[in-house]
Amino acid sequence: MRLLIVALLSLFPTAAAAAQLTFTPDHRDAQAKSKANAELAAMLAKCPPVAPRWADRKGEPLRPRKLTELPPANLYAAVYHHVGLCEVPIVVKYGVGKN
Repeated sequence: MRLLIVALLSLFPTAAAAAQLTFTPDHRDAQAKSKANAELAAMLAKCPPVAPRWADRKGEPLRPRKLTELPPANLYAAVYHHVGLCEVPIVVKYGVGKN
């Protein structure tokens, strides 16, 4: 029982010290981070889009097609490759499925 009281009393100084270490955010740090994020977003906006290219034709309704009706494809490596800040796909082979 005495050991329990000693253990409980030893927790109070730790809680008091933790209460004194409260974090007060500095608005200047937040402003600097938001400015850096804006600059990074502007740099990333200059990168060409890396989006999948679909074998669709503008103006035609979507419908099932045979593989022989589709244009030749490119074979891409499944890696996360960057040149500078821009993401760049790695083409392993061009014209896959060409007749």
